[in-house]
Amino acid sequence: MGHFSALLVVILSFLLVYLWPRIQRDPSLLLACWLTIAAHSAAAFINAFITPLTAGWGDLYVFHEIGIGHMNKWQPYGYFLRWMYGIFGASFWFGEQLSVLCFSISLIVLVEIQARLGMEKHALKSVLLYGLLPGPLAHCSVTMRESYQALGFLTSMWVLICIRQDGISLRVMIPMLVALGTMVFMHQSLAVYALAIFTCGLPWALGGAQRLGGLAAVLLVLGLPLMLPAMSSMLKDDSATLRAADEGRLLEYVASYRDNVNNARSDYGLEIETDSVAGFVVTSGMVAVMYFLAPLPWQISSTLDYYAFFEVVLRLFLLAGFVYSYKRANKEQRSCMTMLFVFTMLLEFMWAMGTTNWGTALRHHVPAFGGFVILGGALLDSFSLDPEQSRLEQRRLRRRMAT
Repeated sequence: MGHFSALLVVILSFLLVYLWPRIQRDPSLLLACWLTIAAHSAAAFINAFITPLTAGWGDLYVFHEIGIGHMNKWQPYGYFLRWMYGIFGASFWFGEQLSVLCFSISLIVLVEIQARLGMEKHALKSVLLYGLLPGPLAHCSVTMRESYQALGFLTSMWVLICIRQDGISLRVMIPMLVALGTMVFMHQSLAVYALAIFTCGLPWALGGAQRLGGLAAVLLVLGLPLMLPAMSSMLKDDSATLRAADEGRLLEYVASYRDNVNNARSDYGLEIETDSVAGFVVTSGMVAVMYFLAPLPWQISSTLDYYAFFEVVLRLFLLAGFVYSYKRANKEQRSCMTMLFVFTMLLEFMWAMGTTNWGTALRHHVPAFGGFVILGGALLDSFSLDPEQSRLEQRRLRRRMAT
């Protein structure tokens, strides 16, 4: 039964993007989405039935073992798989295809965010880059949490932009709560990120809400001081990060967590100091820089290192695309792009604190990758546009955003 369920999920993954109006209207974009979903589904099938593409990634097999009941270790994602296996049948392929389904939905959200920002013309190349880059492709087609986290991140960004442009409503708040709840459930440390969305992202979004629905959101924000302690109390039992914050030892927890991570050839060789706040700020900043830039050219010594370095260059290229787009954007676009940039980098910083080597960083960069693709997508098309066509596109974009 599990394999049959997996086949149905494969069909559903293709059907969802086909039925989405904005994608359906553009045959080239639809084909691009199908190509990336096919690549993910093929990777999942090969990994399940032909040869393990990811034999060195112990976590994905641990999650599956928890799902089929061979391990009783408490792990939320593992128990989510156990619940799904209990309903639809136990199958490693089925568990992988659930990740591919999340990837399929994230394609829709990515396209919608670009449309909200007036960047529809970049969607085709953005989808191809987002879906065919080897690192994210491998991590989002197996029984790992990255696909769910990436979907949660993109959905929360889309909701904030919707609230900013249209005002708040139940229609958008439900996806926000589901997205953030999924992120926290998959990795409890992301509760800190969810709180940042509510305390910083939502007030930003309300600044652009001019409708009566904004009143409900204002009340929600005013009620946060009462809600957040209760939320923190509920989550801290399952989140070591929140427990450490509640006990006033967050800095020590971050440092000790890194110390307990297994050493690897690709270690950064940095430790976070907790003797003082200043020391923590400086050393955590250095760790974040290495997380973003490693491996440096003189640290490359294997094929994986060359690929990791390629991803570093790609992220820098996409950041250059962000600057390129920002300079040509109108005021409202700049506000939305700044929000997306801040929360993308915040998610990167959070993962940097728990990452000690650039091998593991390849996996931890996946959740925020969609943010980089959206921000830098304009540069993907800039080389194919002549100057006059580029100016016409910018004028059309500004008129669209002004209406």
